[in-house]
Amino acid sequence: MRQLDIRSFAVTLSFCIFAVQAVMAAAAADENLNHTSSWPIYHGDSGLRGRANCSLPSKLSVLWRYKVGASISMAPVVGGGTIILTADNGELHSVKTSGEKAWAVAIQNPPAGTNVNKQVEQFSSPPLFCNGKVIVGSDAGYLYAVLHDTGKTIWKFHVGENVVSTANWIERNDSKGAGVVVISQAEGGLVRVDLEKGTKVWTTEPVARSDGSPGVGKDFVVFGSCDAALHFFSSADGSIKKRINLEGDGQIAGGVAVDGNLVFAGTRGGLAVCADVSKSAIVWTNQISNSETFATPALTDDRLITGANDGRIYCLDRNGGKIIWKTKVRGDPLSPVVAGDKVVVSSGGTLYMLSLKDGAELWSDKPSDTITSPAVFDEKVVVGTDDGFLIMYGAGK
Repeated sequence: MRQLDIRSFAVTLSFCIFAVQAVMAAAAADENLNHTSSWPIYHGDSGLRGRANCSLPSKLSVLWRYKVGASISMAPVVGGGTIILTADNGELHSVKTSGEKAWAVAIQNPPAGTNVNKQVEQFSSPPLFCNGKVIVGSDAGYLYAVLHDTGKTIWKFHVGENVVSTANWIERNDSKGAGVVVISQAEGGLVRVDLEKGTKVWTTEPVARSDGSPGVGKDFVVFGSCDAALHFFSSADGSIKKRINLEGDGQIAGGVAVDGNLVFAGTRGGLAVCADVSKSAIVWTNQISNSETFATPALTDDRLITGANDGRIYCLDRNGGKIIWKTKVRGDPLSPVVAGDKVVVSSGGTLYMLSLKDGAELWSDKPSDTITSPAVFDEKVVVGTDDGFLIMYGAGK
């Protein structure tokens, strides 16, 4: 009888441990996917949908400016109560949302203690915040994981070529556990790395050069390439699921946004594209511009917002691709973000806030000659500038 009680206790204990792990995983997923106080990845979530879980005031004011000391070219992210960014001098920064420094580190490759001449890594991709870690790719082709609390490097993985896309994450939905996926730019190969160990889970066959970022769906990863195609891979084993070819100048150098089975992108030839992975087919295309349309689209339930290098922001009906409105801005717009009934976008060094309804300009500010795409969280907007400032905007007093 006592042995039965012990077995029963062991089963109960195992179940409790599993339940706690499930709750912790759900909490981590909430931090990465749904929390209004985070923007953990370039363009907001693993689907790169560019949709903030908050609204914005009718007018923004500068709340603070944080001096980094070097140009900021990559979009910042927000997670764990800090803003995380890379600077062009190779430093990785964590800044409190109050505008105070948490930490700053320069990662050396080879690491300290070797006899080879050490160089500070340079980063040409946005960071990713995931499960208490910051993941970032380097010009030398390495993927690094550092602890969010301290900035200490815990692993590095050699991807191959330089990493220009954001790393993205796959939730713990299979036996392989939570993972990070990243593209090797020159060859267009996709790599999945174990988030905790920094070891390879799988690598795909190279397809073609890719300058954009991968979007993650329920069971697939998708990215566009210079081969004028959308490439879909299984998130479980990296096998090829689909390839959808695009017409004309169909090269894709921006991120691919994912919502369910539908994916959205822009092309070199100015096409806005919607494809359905379940049908292996193009749903619609619209020649919205004769200029490159490489911004990662932002998605609402019924609209798509993107930018083209003709200096315009376009809003389309996402069900059929018809243009609802277009707004002229200064410069070539970067990837837009939707926050409630507003659109926030950086272009030509100016931060714009537009009406989602009709594209009317509601507010703008020009903090520098060049600024990054925005991170939007907790009714605030953060951008980096080419003169080395991180700037937070929010409701004025």
